[in-house]
Amino acid sequence: MILSALIASSWMIHIIWTLAVPTFLLAHKLGVNKKTVVKVSCSLGLVSFVLITLVGTNTLPGLNTIQAFIFFALLLATLAIIVAWSYECNFWTALFCATAGYTMQNMLSGLQTLITIVQIALFKGLNIWLSTT
Repeated sequence: MILSALIASSWMIHIIWTLAVPTFLLAHKLGVNKKTVVKVSCSLGLVSFVLITLVGTNTLPGLNTIQAFIFFALLLATLAIIVAWSYECNFWTALFCATAGYTMQNMLSGLQTLITIVQIALFKGLNIWLSTT
């Protein structure tokens, strides 16, 4: 039980940071000051805490397809709100940064999956080749 909660929490932290990093790399061009860094850090810390708590109470791992869609849509909206509040920009600019960050994360996740598939295929092919020689 504890191990599965830790694995799920690790997965949630991975999702948060792989979404946050590209989003805030884009938003960084909007201008940064000391208050911005504090706002972003506090916001991401709070979001991380809430999501890990939801994982710990076994709320998130049991989501069906529609619930997962709603969850990730709310996560996108939350990122847009954090960008708008932290960088003091209009909502459309913040929504663009969050959506573009989400898209970058999705492309990198697909690339990671592709690399994993290729590695597995190459490893299996190497094992077949070595076993026949």
